[in-house]
Amino acid sequence: MIARLLRRASIGALALTLIGATAAVADDISNNLDSSVDATAEVMSLNVGGPAGSTILRVIQANGDGKQGCNLTGSTTLSVTIASSNAAVATVTPSSATFTSCSDTKTLTVTPGAIGSATISLTQTSNTTGGTFNLAPATFTVDVAGPSNTAPVVTVTGVKHGDAYPYGSVPTAGCTVNDAEDGHPTVTPTLSAITGPNASDGLGSQTATCSYTDMGGLTSTVSATYTIVKAASVVTVKCDPANVTYTGTEQTPCTAVVTGSGGLSTTAPVTYADNTNAGTATATASFGGDPTHLGSTGSASFTIGKAPSTSTVTCPAAVAWTGDALTPCTAKATGTGNLIVALTPIYTSNTAVGTATASAAFGGDDNHFGSSDSTTFDIQKADSVVALACPKSATYTGSAI
Repeated sequence: MIARLLRRASIGALALTLIGATAAVADDISNNLDSSVDATAEVMSLNVGGPAGSTILRVIQANGDGKQGCNLTGSTTLSVTIASSNAAVATVTPSSATFTSCSDTKTLTVTPGAIGSATISLTQTSNTTGGTFNLAPATFTVDVAGPSNTAPVVTVTGVKHGDAYPYGSVPTAGCTVNDAEDGHPTVTPTLSAITGPNASDGLGSQTATCSYTDMGGLTSTVSATYTIVKAASVVTVKCDPANVTYTGTEQTPCTAVVTGSGGLSTTAPVTYADNTNAGTATATASFGGDPTHLGSTGSASFTIGKAPSTSTVTCPAAVAWTGDALTPCTAKATGTGNLIVALTPIYTSNTAVGTATASAAFGGDDNHFGSSDSTTFDIQKADSVVALACPKSATYTGSAI
């Protein structure tokens, strides 16, 4: 009804003359609720709690007061007050207006308050034109009825129609309804139903439905259909310690844990690469997935450090001098992983009688650090032999033989 009145009111809002307008003795101030300019009060129909109404005040040139043309010329003005006869039923804004020309218009806004009727009228407060104005055509009646009943607006909350959610991360579905006419601007009805192949925790299409009936008996039902898909899983491989020492055997310091939404927590077997010799080793674990989670793979690395080695030089405590360089010692390097390497000793002071030194060094290998050792031995004087040779017989000479 309001929309129909406003459409009619918009025609000719700024017109200075109206075809079929009733003759007046002065320039008229009229509203545009209908196309007539007369003393009959037009009607504006509103509803409690509904939108405000509006109309436009305009000046209609009449030439009936002995003043030809528009009374509002130059700097002349007409000022009026605008009032409601029953402010509890309807209020009007603005409460005053000043017209400065015949093309001047003023928009009034009427706000409904309670069931009943009120009259909106104008009272002249000043007029500097020298002419007269008829304010009666501007008067109109406001009829305010009870609130109109429209269907409540129901919304499914939490989930959105057409969206996909990973298992374990599905928002909680709920309902809201807006029905201000019943005095409930926001209420939360119970979720009517969630339906699907396994509505509690399964995969696939799910539908959440909300329904609400207002005090006037109007019902609104809304559904949102969404999809639950497999959630991602995460494999976390942790190596503790992250640095180990070469032992000659495979090193397995790592573990793997599988996690995911919905409470997924399990372990996975770890496979290794390059985990025996010194260097960087790799640990990998895989999860093949389950009915509600996708598979995944994780990896980590750890370091195998070189092991120490031990070099040993072994010599006799003493040897006899021979006049040649003496090399009576042996040497070897040993270590974890069955390391046994023969070494060649290096000698000093090993020719003359006295203390000689034997040293040996191992330069290390891919799995072992180097090492060295040294020791001493004594070179002792050699034994001497005196040989006495005599003939079996000699001839007497008279001298000592």
